[in-house]
Amino acid sequence: MSGVFLTFFTLFWSGIVLTFDGLAGHGIYKQFESSHYPSVTGAITHGEVTSHRGSKGGTSYTAVVEYSFTIGDQKYVGNKIRFGMSSSSYASASAIVNAHPVGSTTPVFYNPANPQESLLSPGVKGSDFMLPLFLTPFNMVMLGLWLWIGSWLREQWFKPVAGGVKIITDGLVTRIRLPQFPAVGWWLVA
Repeated sequence: MSGVFLTFFTLFWSGIVLTFDGLAGHGIYKQFESSHYPSVTGAITHGEVTSHRGSKGGTSYTAVVEYSFTIGDQKYVGNKIRFGMSSSSYASASAIVNAHPVGSTTPVFYNPANPQESLLSPGVKGSDFMLPLFLTPFNMVMLGLWLWIGSWLREQWFKPVAGGVKIITDGLVTRIRLPQFPAVGWWLVA
């Protein structure tokens, strides 16, 4: 019964972790792709720092910068600074808004296949890897759960000889290795 519960828990855990992995990976991919976008001069039309109260009483801040730009005869409006997760500190949000005062001009980078997809800061930066770095322990737990499920299923489907202990036969001598934890378990702990 514990194997069935752990399987459902692993599926639930994996769904959450892989969703965040996908979001982080997509943001990094889009930032990398944006490093090849052409640019055009745009005008800043709006800039402010907004605050949001979290469920635990903390406050997070977001830089809201809107800009307009023209390609050919078509006018576009954008509000994306970077792809991926935005910063939540007041200092970084206000620095972004102060760097783009209303009425100023700035280079706007746009997707040539879809000019409505635009941003002000292209390319991959070190801060883009903060979420994947944060997710590393959660991914390790997910990997460990999947390895445990694989081991459990192997024992259910292929009944191991002598309970799964390693039997080493060397001529007339037979030895049995009784590890407390498998090598993969020690690898995960390390």
